[in-house]
Amino acid sequence: VWYRVTTEDANYSQYICQLPIEVHISKAEYRLYKEPKAVENPVYNGSDIVLISSHGRLLCFDSSLLRTQYALSDSPDTKPALASFSYDRPAATNAGTYYVWYGNVSDSYYEPYISEAPITVTIAPLPIEITVDQSSKYYTDADPEDFSFTVEPFVSLALEISREAGENIGEYDFILETE
Repeated sequence: VWYRVTTEDANYSQYICQLPIEVHISKAEYRLYKEPKAVENPVYNGSDIVLISSHGRLLCFDSSLLRTQYALSDSPDTKPALASFSYDRPAATNAGTYYVWYGNVSDSYYEPYISEAPITVTIAPLPIEITVDQSSKYYTDADPEDFSFTVEPFVSLALEISREAGENIGEYDFILETE
């Protein structure tokens, strides 16, 4: 960039400055306006569970608000790659702990913003109750081929039921094994 200094004084002529001026334009930075909220007390149900109940918002330099982008990682210490962020709220199906990072990484006018720490969401296992139907046999009889049972709430469950070893008269506990 060059500039010219002029004056209306007849004693001075126009002068062109020969020094370059450096201009640096930096990308703007976001400020967190509203933090996203984790879904409360999610429990496994066999379907996708959205992990974030309400979107966060980022405040721009011009006071406009941007939607938040999200990404999952395997650890609370590892930020996900920028390419993995999406405007879709993340979802998970299986019981377990999930780490949701938020920010905005795709606006070319701003520095990428990623939260300092993730939102931790834990999907609890579905509590079930298995009731084995009462069975009995005579002292010399073999055990039944299959013990019958019910599961509440009903879920498809691969379950094998046997009983404690023993042939004397008495009560024996059932042994449940899942595949």
